[in-house]
Amino acid sequence: TRPTINGFRFKAAQNNGSILSKKLKYETTTTSSLFGSKTTGETTCYTDEASTTQVMDVEGNSISGCIPYLYDFNLIPEIDFPTGSTLQIKSGDTFIDYEIGTSIDFSKTVEMKVAVGSVSRTYSIDIKNSGLPIMVINQEGGSVSWKEANLNIYSKESDFDAITGGAISVYNTDGSINLDNAVAAVRLRGNTTQTYPKKPLAIKLDKKADILNIMNGGKHKRWVLLANWKDRSIMRNAVSFGLAKIMKNTLTDGMNWNPSGKFVELVYNGTHVGNYYLCEQIKVDADRLNIQSPYDAAKNGTITEADLSKYGYLLEADDYYDEVAKFTTKNYLPFMFKDDVDANNVILNYVQNKVQQIEDYLYEGNYTKAYEMLDLKSVIDYWMLYELVINKELGHPKSVYMYIDGLGKLSAGPAWDFDWQSLPYIDNLTAGNKYETSFTPSYDKSMVEYAKAFRKKSGTPTAPLEEEDRAYMWYPLLFKDATTFRPMAKERWETVRGAFTAYATEIISMGETLTTSVKYNDEMWPANGVNREDVIGGNWGYAGDESMTFEQAYKAMSQTLLRRIEGMSFISEQKYPTINYTLK
Repeated sequence: TRPTINGFRFKAAQNNGSILSKKLKYETTTTSSLFGSKTTGETTCYTDEASTTQVMDVEGNSISGCIPYLYDFNLIPEIDFPTGSTLQIKSGDTFIDYEIGTSIDFSKTVEMKVAVGSVSRTYSIDIKNSGLPIMVINQEGGSVSWKEANLNIYSKESDFDAITGGAISVYNTDGSINLDNAVAAVRLRGNTTQTYPKKPLAIKLDKKADILNIMNGGKHKRWVLLANWKDRSIMRNAVSFGLAKIMKNTLTDGMNWNPSGKFVELVYNGTHVGNYYLCEQIKVDADRLNIQSPYDAAKNGTITEADLSKYGYLLEADDYYDEVAKFTTKNYLPFMFKDDVDANNVILNYVQNKVQQIEDYLYEGNYTKAYEMLDLKSVIDYWMLYELVINKELGHPKSVYMYIDGLGKLSAGPAWDFDWQSLPYIDNLTAGNKYETSFTPSYDKSMVEYAKAFRKKSGTPTAPLEEEDRAYMWYPLLFKDATTFRPMAKERWETVRGAFTAYATEIISMGETLTTSVKYNDEMWPANGVNREDVIGGNWGYAGDESMTFEQAYKAMSQTLLRRIEGMSFISEQKYPTINYTLK
């Protein structure tokens, strides 16, 4: 009998907590009818042994495999080897007998010897995870059915303080603990994104923490897990935040702060649900958007105009228009407060009047007065970032953040929401693409060109924007300022351009690091699954990369960035589109 290992696997029943007893898998189904066959697909949660057993590859003298979510490397293997032979594992410089059913530490390469009499064979065993940190959430309860994952989760509207019994642990790639069983509450987040099969989540820790050193030593309770379901590359948010960080580090007098994050494997209630981007939630805080706190105003009740200098005001321009405190400008741009304001609306009136004055001055062409209240450097940097990644959120607008600190200027930022229409591979956005039926972006034109095709026909304070509207905030008005805006934009662009160019190689490195994780993520949430609206009948979707392999997608993204940097020479040449707006 030859001394061989013919099979090597890990079963959940023998490795409770280390090997999961549930697994997600995307499957297609074809049905027939009088009108022909129809193919559909969805992600399904399996709990049978065949689906959850982790089978390793045995090839030559090597045994290897990947368990993407693995953080506890002490595992009990199930081994197929000849009857009558013996097994030994290497301990130090010698081999010792291995007792079947005992755990082995696979955090490093293990050598195992199988022997029949005097004949033996030694195997090198390498068990790895995806190379990413692992976040483990245990959060029972919730009224929302996450059908695909066979889980219940809490709704976006759930009060964090009413969610009890939740805990989060985070493990580094080597299995060491980063966050140990921290008390936390988890719920759904997002607007459209929460309706997708792969759900985004919001986290509130009981105590502040710096998870995975994302905040470089700062701490906060609030975090988000972005699912990136519509993004074939899954990298658009991470890359855009990386570019925002370059902007901040190079042009230090511009945007105040932008979120940072890291990719993780997520395990929710014993189910591995794939690759997620763990990042900071936009919050006013000394370790995030460092302006004065807005909360005291609501806590202290009625305030006076003399108190306005004490508070900070985080605003979001978004046509969902779904916050409690909000207002629209005369041109129907929607602004919402992200935090409570005082009951007698002194704060709301102050902010609304300031924002409206800025808009009035811009329409009058009185840029000197406008810039006394508008922080032009941050406004330029914010716009250049969205131009660079070819993102049209400014056109709705959606997720466009601005802030005022006390009696200071209205400033732009932080940047947010890049998972969909950012850094598209424009070469594939031909006629019939879903990016926008009447507008296809260009590598060498301003995104504000988009505003030429659309203009609001009507609007009211309670219905501030229509989908036809592509206002691009106030940038068409700023473009007309050849005295200050254009020269300043040229100087700032030429200062940061080189750092952006260098970042193209970072995209490739990021893609290489994520390759293993994406392989397993695609098995659960395929970017080109038959139910995805992005690809219809084989046509290209929103980003032009939906039918690419992951490697093709991240390389295309790197090329898009380089081509867009070249195309944005219109800033240096000061060749801006002219869009004539009439104030309503």
